[in-house]
Amino acid sequence: MNSFTDNMLFSLFSVSFLAGVLLFFIPSKNRFLPQKTAFYLSIAVFVTTLVAFCMYYSGFRPEMFTAAIPWVPELDLKVHIGTDRFSMLLILLSAAFLPLSVIVSRNARRSAGFFYACLFFLQSALTGLFSARDLITFYFFWQFSVLPVFFLTGVWGGKGRISAAGKFFVFHAVSSLLFLLGIFYIADNVHYLTGKWLFSFDAVASAGLSATVQTTCFMLLAPAFFLRLPFFPVHTWFTGLINENKPGANIMIAGIFVPSGVFAFLKIIMILLPAGVRFFAPYMVYLCAAACIYCALMAWAVPALSRTIAYLMAVQYPLIMLCLFSFSSDTVSASLFHMASLSISSAMLFALCGAIESRMKTPMLSDLGNLARAMPWFSVFFTMAFFSLAGVPCMSGFAGMYSMFTDIFRRFPVPAAAAFAGTALAFICCLRTVYNVLADKKKTLHEPFTDLNIYEICSVAPLAVLLLIPGLFPVFFSNAVTHDSIICMSQQEQSRGNR
Repeated sequence: MNSFTDNMLFSLFSVSFLAGVLLFFIPSKNRFLPQKTAFYLSIAVFVTTLVAFCMYYSGFRPEMFTAAIPWVPELDLKVHIGTDRFSMLLILLSAAFLPLSVIVSRNARRSAGFFYACLFFLQSALTGLFSARDLITFYFFWQFSVLPVFFLTGVWGGKGRISAAGKFFVFHAVSSLLFLLGIFYIADNVHYLTGKWLFSFDAVASAGLSATVQTTCFMLLAPAFFLRLPFFPVHTWFTGLINENKPGANIMIAGIFVPSGVFAFLKIIMILLPAGVRFFAPYMVYLCAAACIYCALMAWAVPALSRTIAYLMAVQYPLIMLCLFSFSSDTVSASLFHMASLSISSAMLFALCGAIESRMKTPMLSDLGNLARAMPWFSVFFTMAFFSLAGVPCMSGFAGMYSMFTDIFRRFPVPAAAAFAGTALAFICCLRTVYNVLADKKKTLHEPFTDLNIYEICSVAPLAVLLLIPGLFPVFFSNAVTHDSIICMSQQEQSRGNR
């Protein structure tokens, strides 16, 4: 494959980007035109991505999913794009969340065309990020994905949107600087070893970087990727951003933007810098365990529903990172399964938050209650999403948590026990939140509230199925998160065992 014109991944990126450009120029005088256009375009993006997903998983013309195009021939620089099973799953999830974000954001008024364009630009950037196979291309899409989130927060956020957008920008500016320094350091050492300026993942992995170089690169790149995650102690940008943003933006931010940090850590650090991971793993697992406990305690203290969900998510990502530091292929596979489940449940929860906030005009848990009778469909979906987030049996969240804890208790018993304590606190907090929102607390609703409409039900129901079916048949769906890094780690484990 020698060009981008006949490459499926480039087509997926182009469709989303061009749709965003079209929405940017749609006038907002007609309040319904931007929303309707965005909805139909989001369906087109999702259908196109679903077709590509089926083509890839069926093995139809695999050459359409990879390309290496010369960029600077004098320096032998090329732009590499490609995919694997887990990358393709994340691309599909990003496209699936797009129509849901548009439906939840149907009440957008001011500059609605620009708002929907930012959602499409974010999805397009993440498609490119998950497709990148060299450091320069990855860095470009890493930067590109920050801009739509900044505008979504700074223009359409709540009263504290300027502060939230400013903190987000500062944190990610530091992240981008560290990432850029890491790329330069890797490229310089690869050039020293090979005599060429190489940036592709395969070239860097085969260059033979020393353990000292890998350890130094880890110190530059790991903080850069942790800054994108809701990872203690740099998680505050995420909770503030979620509290100020509209639910439609939160679906894309929590559902797919934040998981891209885990993807970056897995794709770049785990594969390219395994010696650095092994050196810092004994120390990082304790930080991950402390983050689980801290965020679980904070989830009990915050009064707003969206912020509670944000802290409950912040409990799960350190647990996922703890499993990555185990360097076990089975545990990493379980953590990726859990991350996909967490992505779906968070998108579903923020969609339901948008539905309830548009009806009750309040995000505060103290103002909610008695909704089990008034909104039965909402109650069913809300309970399923929270149960998956909590790790209740028969939900996909439980399947991932069980597999992760089974292994990390053998490898890191003390950090695993601390992380389990934080997860248990989060489990109780999830049950308390469900009770506060749905249970009869002997309070009278001042006005009747309509249940979820047909569009909202049709948008949320597929996500509910994705939370239930993998929980009942986890082995079947675990193959969908097979990543080339897992294969690489399996080979490393076998070689170490042979030695």
